[in-house]
Amino acid sequence: MDNAFLASFLKARAALANDVASSKSKTTPDKPRKITMTMASIIEECPPKSKVLEYLRKRIEEMEDDDFAD
Repeated sequence: MDNAFLASFLKARAALANDVASSKSKTTPDKPRKITMTMASIIEECPPKSKVLEYLRKRIEEMEDDDFAD
């Protein structure tokens, strides 16, 4: 590929897919999996808009708190 950005993006996307697949295979059915939302899970799972907005608001609060702490 001539486009370095595209090649890098595709490589990162493949690694993300592998990480998600390997983490799903490691969970046991006995233990409920703690649901944590990340940007990757938003892209992969397409949760409802309300959940995404809640996640983004919390992240903004965390970033603002970090910004004021410095």
